[in-house]
Amino acid sequence: MKALVDVPIISEEKVKPIMEFLQNMTQLISEMALQKLEQMELNDIIHKREKILKLFVENSPASIAMFDNNMHYLVASHRFLADYNLGDQNLIGRSHYEVFPEISERWKNFHRRGLAGEILKEDNDLFPRVAGKTDWVRWEIRPWYESDDHIGGIILFSEVITAQIEDREALKESEKYNRMLFEQSAIGLLLTSLDGKLIDINLTCANIIGRTIEEAKELTYWEITPEKYLGQEQQQLKNLDEIGYYGPYEKEYIHKDGHFVPVRLQGKIIERAGVKYIWSSVEDITVRKQAEENILKIDRLYAVISQINKTIVRTSDRDKLFKEVCEIVIKYGKFQMSWIGLVDEETNLVNPASFAGIEDGYFSKIKMISISGAPEGRGPIGTAIKEGKT
Repeated sequence: MKALVDVPIISEEKVKPIMEFLQNMTQLISEMALQKLEQMELNDIIHKREKILKLFVENSPASIAMFDNNMHYLVASHRFLADYNLGDQNLIGRSHYEVFPEISERWKNFHRRGLAGEILKEDNDLFPRVAGKTDWVRWEIRPWYESDDHIGGIILFSEVITAQIEDREALKESEKYNRMLFEQSAIGLLLTSLDGKLIDINLTCANIIGRTIEEAKELTYWEITPEKYLGQEQQQLKNLDEIGYYGPYEKEYIHKDGHFVPVRLQGKIIERAGVKYIWSSVEDITVRKQAEENILKIDRLYAVISQINKTIVRTSDRDKLFKEVCEIVIKYGKFQMSWIGLVDEETNLVNPASFAGIEDGYFSKIKMISISGAPEGRGPIGTAIKEGKT
């Protein structure tokens, strides 16, 4: 009891301010601790996001580099390092102009404009490199923001397209060269649609059918093909459908003046922009056919002479000999008609002695054949007998 007597007694008026002070301090400490915790959590989130962004950029299939306001690297993708032949260098913190000392003032101006908030891009741009090398690049520069109104730096998206550009130029040169070969080829070349429309034709092929290139392009394949070949053409179209090519085979084209030109054809199905066409080579075989025909004529004449010689040896009857000789000419010489005439020395007229084959009123049409100087002796038979020609 004595101890209690010694405890000082404090009035409520004095205790209340102290309690309020302690309560306020407790609340302030609590809020500060909470803010600290939130800041730590926020920093952790930011750190995680930065790490994710770094991983994303580094492993992106695109060529990406991120810079601060001083054009120092913050992060760069592996593709960026590969595209610019930088190996496995660590670019973080290094100046872009240190890594690429050859950068022109033009590019530096692009960087400054990007850092000022402008978005820039170019699809085909030259990028000079060291040792005189030049790359073609497709690029885009965008600013990135630390806050709504504060630019933290720029992001460079780029792609080295030198190989694509060179391939494209090589393709153009190849197409130009192929076009030259097409136009100057000694073989006729022809491109038609599947329904027969002439899409493209070279000068050689146009000459075969006696037309200009412009005239030929107004035609269809069927307008230069004689009707007698339609069945054969259907078989070639079937080959195209089943195996993708046709020929080689021989047929004839219709020349502008109406005569038939013998040709040798072969071709295949090709595609352009997903559309199928028939690509054909056309060879004018007129000279070859004429040579073959001449050889056949000579062979037939030799066969005729040989058979006549045999007949002369074994046949003594004149009329029978004449008849057999005429038949030999038809059979081995492939003529429609042959005849033998004897010259009447008194009248100088050639009189038929025997014939074979299709006469078809021939003798009535020629009337008289003379070996004199009369008009009747000026024909091929009379002239040949007078001049001793066969």
